[in-house]
Amino acid sequence: MNIVSAETWRQMLEEAIAERYFPGAALAVVSPAGVTSVFGGRFTYDPDSRVVNAESLWDMASVTKVMATTSVVMRLVDRGELDLAEPLMTDLPQVQAPDVTYEDCLRHEAGWAPYVSLEDVAVADVAANRARLLAQTPVAPRRSGTVYSCLSLQMVTAGIEARTGKSLPELFAREVAEPMGLKAATFHPRERESCVPTEENPPWRVRVSKERNEPHPDSPYTQGSVHDPACYLLGGAAGNAGLFATLWDVVRWGKYILGTEPGWVAESTLVKFQNPRVPGSRGLGFDRPSPDGFLAGLNRASDSFGHLGFTGTLAWFNPSDSTALILLTNRVHPQRDMSNILGLRRKIAAELWK
Repeated sequence: MNIVSAETWRQMLEEAIAERYFPGAALAVVSPAGVTSVFGGRFTYDPDSRVVNAESLWDMASVTKVMATTSVVMRLVDRGELDLAEPLMTDLPQVQAPDVTYEDCLRHEAGWAPYVSLEDVAVADVAANRARLLAQTPVAPRRSGTVYSCLSLQMVTAGIEARTGKSLPELFAREVAEPMGLKAATFHPRERESCVPTEENPPWRVRVSKERNEPHPDSPYTQGSVHDPACYLLGGAAGNAGLFATLWDVVRWGKYILGTEPGWVAESTLVKFQNPRVPGSRGLGFDRPSPDGFLAGLNRASDSFGHLGFTGTLAWFNPSDSTALILLTNRVHPQRDMSNILGLRRKIAAELWK
């Protein structure tokens, strides 16, 4: 890794904020030398809005897949309570996918569609939305290719909830937050004002929020409630998204995932989840560098792993030098724009690992 000063990181964030890549951001680099962290911007582009700080809660979006869902699975596997070779139908007999295993789902090789757009006929009833989710069938044979799928992690979540009799928020608290000492990471945060806003609320979401008698249904932006539409309609903790965390939470979790903080799971379990099934494929839950990904060409990070989130989040780990890069933004505020964040992620990673 390269030694980069906090001032350099701060300047990069401030330049991106000035160019309206996002209103606010938090960045941390974890290394054997310690943690460098910086914060920049505000919750919105309003100059009077709240300043981003260490207590700010970020919608982790798809980083939830690894920080919550995959991490819970790791603990179950580590204790011998779940075999990844087991069919998903062991716990979800109503799902018509007889050959699909937990491993297939975690590696995005199960053949599920990438996403189920529940918002196309958005209803407030969580049970009805869950039934619609579990009625999905694979659209391709298992292990016929790797197709990134939110549905895969939603199915894994439904499976481990059925097996344990606990909800994902309960499992996350018991298996991840409490043993790691995370202070604020949670689903359904109570302190809405501490949550960084994401996108403008579409009409269907305002309607559903009113039907559910949720607080602040007429708020112009989503704040303190998961941004992901399907996860929201499934109750806010569907396994593909829904987790909120501070920068400190993600740093603390990252140290355990790197293995620099021992005792959470066996080292062999960490390695098992990091590694691809075949060269070029994904890890278990975790993504790996790809030819067209944001790490393309950065040889120092060729064995790295991590995950990105749609709201503008990133947690990436490089075990060869025990470093981690964490970037949290609300780049979807007030509306989504992928172009800027893609280039910035690569620029930041190149600064650290070029």
